[in-house]
Amino acid sequence: MEEFLNFDDVLENHREWSTRMQTYFKNPDYSIDTRTILNGKAFPIWKWFRDNGHLFINLPQYATLVESQTRFRTALADAVVKANSLVVRNPEYVIGAQSEFGRALSSFERDLKEFQSRTKWMTGAAV
Repeated sequence: MEEFLNFDDVLENHREWSTRMQTYFKNPDYSIDTRTILNGKAFPIWKWFRDNGHLFINLPQYATLVESQTRFRTALADAVVKANSLVVRNPEYVIGAQSEFGRALSSFERDLKEFQSRTKWMTGAAV
């Protein structure tokens, strides 16, 4: 990923997981690797954090964003485990808006937008 972060692409990447999990719950086939989720490799923003985060390390919004994205990855991995277990029959409890996954996604979106608003002056519109 380049030095600049495309916020729209990051949001889309995270929102796609919601759609993907809805489909996955219908037929959990162990095709989603929780290790890849937990270590961040499934998210281009995690590579950006690693490669360019030092530029923003002094901003409190950066730390909040990293924490928020970690919470999302943890909730997503937990949702995958629950889907694979076949114990939870109603995905709304695991990936719905009021679930930990849903709340983590909402928090991440809010924190990303806050980070974007605080960094526009540093990097322009293409942060």
